[in-house]
Order: sequence, then C-alpha cells, then structure tokens
Amino acid sequence: QRVKEAIDAIPQLLDQFRQSVLAAAFRGDLTADWRENNPDVDWVNTTLQNVIKDKPRNGYSPKAVDYPTSVFKNVRNNTN
Repeated sequence: QRVKEAIDAIPQLLDQFRQSVLAAAFRGDLTADWRENNPDVDWVNTTLQNVIKDKPRNGYSPKAVDYPTSVFKNVRNNTN
C-alpha cells in the first residue's frame, strides 16, 4: 500500500520539481556561478534575423555537416 501511494505521488513531485527548476532559471540561479566567473562576457543586443546566416529549410540543416545528426524519431527508436 505504501509503495502504491509513493508511486501515485510521483507525478505531483515531478511537477513541483519542474516548477522549481523553471523558477530558478528565471531568477538566474542556474547560471549565477558562471556569470560570476565570466564577468567580462560582452553581450550584444541583436535580432534573430541578424543571427541567422542561411534561410531555414523545413527544419533541416541548410548545409551538410561532417558529423551524424539525428531526428526525434531516431532518438525515440534508438537508431541513428
């Protein structure tokens, strides 16, 4: 009975954990050490259009790469 109750409580615990991680991320807690150790990183305000070099092609890489890539279907099926 106690095991069943513990298992039934897992979804709520996971929701609480996700909310805690999300809240910590928004507060900057997850990167505080990195930011403290890298104070002279130059941040630049820009638009996504300025960042994108090539036009997206239906979610595929615009240029061939020298390493294997996977899609979600392959990850789910544990294939490459």
